[in-house]
Amino acid sequence: MTLKVHQGDLVITKANTVVDGLEVRGIIEIKAPGVVIKNSRIVGGSTARSIGLVTNVNSGQPFTIQDSEVYAASEDPAWNGLVGSNFTALRMDIHRVVDPVRVLGDNVVVRDSWLHDNSHWEKDPLRGGTPSHDDSVQIEGGASILLEGNRMEGATNAAVQITQNSSIAKLGSITIRDNYLQDGGCTINVGASAANNRPIVTSNVFGPERIFAGCGIVAPVSSAPVLSGNIWEVGAVPLTRYTIG
Repeated sequence: MTLKVHQGDLVITKANTVVDGLEVRGIIEIKAPGVVIKNSRIVGGSTARSIGLVTNVNSGQPFTIQDSEVYAASEDPAWNGLVGSNFTALRMDIHRVVDPVRVLGDNVVVRDSWLHDNSHWEKDPLRGGTPSHDDSVQIEGGASILLEGNRMEGATNAAVQITQNSSIAKLGSITIRDNYLQDGGCTINVGASAANNRPIVTSNVFGPERIFAGCGIVAPVSSAPVLSGNIWEVGAVPLTRYTIG
């Protein structure tokens, strides 16, 4: 399919807008409800902003993005992929950004998508010269979050990082199901700040690549994940335990 080029940012203010078949050489910012983005490519502009390549962070308005590719044509430590809350992402290809998905609130579904080849800097200027903290999905807050049927690989920190950012929505009801997961230090990392939230982790396949051998999941006891049906890809051995961290 030949995509029509939209040069610059696309700010959507009309409800139920459908974006179909565009290459957006900027960001897409959603400020109206019911927006659908499909069959498109979003590649950013020459100036990176941490708001994300596709975002509703300033409005919280619900949107769906599907069958599209999101990446930074000009890599930069500030670029992330989908950033916000109240969105559904289906059959996406997201790469060449620090965090392909960053969740900041409730009601997020990421399904049947490929999150891969994260941008990473050993001396990241946005982190005081320390390494980038890149995750396939970073969840900073929110409830009713579903990650299902995805392939997540290529992140240095974690495939799924769960934390509690005290300035945004409280964590709750996170389900990680039927995914292929690998890379990171530990592949799923539930941070200490996520205390008393127990993510459901079920029927996932954990690939062989990660920094800390055998660390598929790390979590504090207070946020022990609810595990069922997970296996290691090598040998199809059940993954039934997590690392206490």
